[in-house]
Amino acid sequence: MRPHWLSPCPGTYLVDLRALVRHNWIHAIPRRVPFRADDLSRSAATLMNKKIAAIILNAVGFMTFAAAIPAQSVQQYAVLDLGTLFGNPGSSANGLNNAGQVVGTSYNDRIIYWSYAVLYSDGIVTSLGSLTNPDFNGEPFALAQAINEAGQIVGYAVTNDGDFYLNHAFLYADGTMIDLGTLGGETSAALGINNSGEVVGSYKSGGYSGAFLDSGGVMQDIGSLGGSDSRAYDINDSGQIVGYSQTSDGITHAFLYSEGTMLDLGGLGVLAGHASYARGMNNLGDAVGSYIASDGHDHAFLYSGGTILDLGTLGPLIGTSSFANAINNSGDVVGYYETGDQAKHAFLYSGGAAYSLANLVSQASDWTLEMASDINDAGQIAGSGLHNNESHAFLATPGNITIPPAPNLLNISTRLQVLKGETVLIGGFIITGLEAKEVLFRGIGPSLANAGVTGFLSDPYLELHDQNGIVAANENWEDTQESEIEATGIAPTDDKEAAIVATLAPGAYTVILRQDDGGTGIGLVEAYDLDQAVNSTLANISSRGFVDVEDNAMIAGFISGNSLNGAGTILVRAIGPSLSSSGVASTLQDPTLELRDSNGALLQANNNWKDTQASEIMATGFAPTDDRESAVLTTLAGSPYTVIVRGANNTTGVALTEVYNFE
Repeated sequence: MRPHWLSPCPGTYLVDLRALVRHNWIHAIPRRVPFRADDLSRSAATLMNKKIAAIILNAVGFMTFAAAIPAQSVQQYAVLDLGTLFGNPGSSANGLNNAGQVVGTSYNDRIIYWSYAVLYSDGIVTSLGSLTNPDFNGEPFALAQAINEAGQIVGYAVTNDGDFYLNHAFLYADGTMIDLGTLGGETSAALGINNSGEVVGSYKSGGYSGAFLDSGGVMQDIGSLGGSDSRAYDINDSGQIVGYSQTSDGITHAFLYSEGTMLDLGGLGVLAGHASYARGMNNLGDAVGSYIASDGHDHAFLYSGGTILDLGTLGPLIGTSSFANAINNSGDVVGYYETGDQAKHAFLYSGGAAYSLANLVSQASDWTLEMASDINDAGQIAGSGLHNNESHAFLATPGNITIPPAPNLLNISTRLQVLKGETVLIGGFIITGLEAKEVLFRGIGPSLANAGVTGFLSDPYLELHDQNGIVAANENWEDTQESEIEATGIAPTDDKEAAIVATLAPGAYTVILRQDDGGTGIGLVEAYDLDQAVNSTLANISSRGFVDVEDNAMIAGFISGNSLNGAGTILVRAIGPSLSSSGVASTLQDPTLELRDSNGALLQANNNWKDTQASEIMATGFAPTDDRESAVLTTLAGSPYTVIVRGANNTTGVALTEVYNFE
């Protein structure tokens, strides 16, 4: 029911829809010591802060969805090639209904671009025709964007004047393509249709681009947020509309239009202050899209129940940008993300976790799934990808292989050698669920001496960040929140250690541990769930830092809470080489992994993940992307466990350790 993102108004190229959602995960970290405006060290400090902020972005973007598998099953998909028309080499799928009918385009790849609007239904690909008369001699050009349950289709197509850039919106019904007009302008494009046959899209008149609603054959402009560019992308069965509009100050904001009122989504939550674009919605009024942040990267977002959730760059896959296209009535979201090599990958976000669609299809599949454009209520996904080296539309249908839900995790911690600059200890975690959760964070250094550790951080400094910037910071735990921290019963035992108690809404967070004076040493960062009764979960931490040799390996600990059957399936990963594609320098090229119980007994070990359990790990959808990286999959009862990451042959470098939980 919603469009793929082709240019919504003829003459507006795809490129200006690609610069969509960028999310500023963390602002530059402020200096702790004030300095004068004429301080000569200011430029150096600013550069250092930007450097650290970039690292946090990579770590959090990588980890946001790595932490917890949700209570909803995710199924394996069978992928069907939808083919092309008239010998054209390429096709794309843009819209999908609950009957599994798909609409899109079949096109050539010549200098002169030909495109046919098509319907795929019951194994047959049909051209929808055109808006031109039979003796028209120009090049065919039509795109189908969305389809409703009655089989009505909308899109845009060239008219008799033959100008590629002067297309009109159309409605296709009962075998006929109907010109919807342009509201007196030069061009128009229909982009969404609901089950009542109401159509939304955009039109262009002079220097103005307007969003329109066509209801009962009457087209009207629905207004804007104050600027001269407004476009409607999708409409649900209640008549609610999403799209984007310029504000009076020229910034593009996502909007939700309902009963004559346009709500500025771009002013809410993490979208505030950033350009944003809404592209799809469901019948519950949930909306998805993307926004552009000051760090220059794109992030998909989900609007639900008045709250904006940043979908990040879709970890555990290393992405630079992400774009959400559609959402079904179960809340499943599809779109695509881009990696550092600018390759595109279709994704599914379901029940709080994100998956690369490539990891949910058969290992024997010869598809490169680049774009997920729409998803119906049966979980079928329409999109586009490379098949036999040609760009083809696909329909992915879920099968009966499922990934089960996760148990809770209680305490989580990581210990390693904390260095300077890019090699401080960075931890990322999420809180999933509906309610805020009270959490205690500790940054431990001096008291490690009691366990025989030497070379520890003498004065640890702890920072807590959310998507918008710093939430809290602490050097000596008694300086602030002393009574609250003591009340937890697990206050640090040394006055120089750091601690923060915070009540946090569901979302993504980052903890940074470093030496207060810029020194180095072994440090421990911990997070404790202080309120397990609320309807939310502290998902497991993923930690990134410098892995040294011997006692300075990365050591991550976690306590698994009891699942319904008293045990849970755990996937542990050690990531190194693939961090390079996110710009991380000096990565650990060959990480090894050990999983040990509370007595130190070795439960499982791995060097290269494909050496053992390859098929089982692949089936989770969270296999590492580099063969040299490590992973183990096992079933663990509720108890403390330790993960140790080292470099093979005593090598060193930056690595990331993660724990995934499957019930």
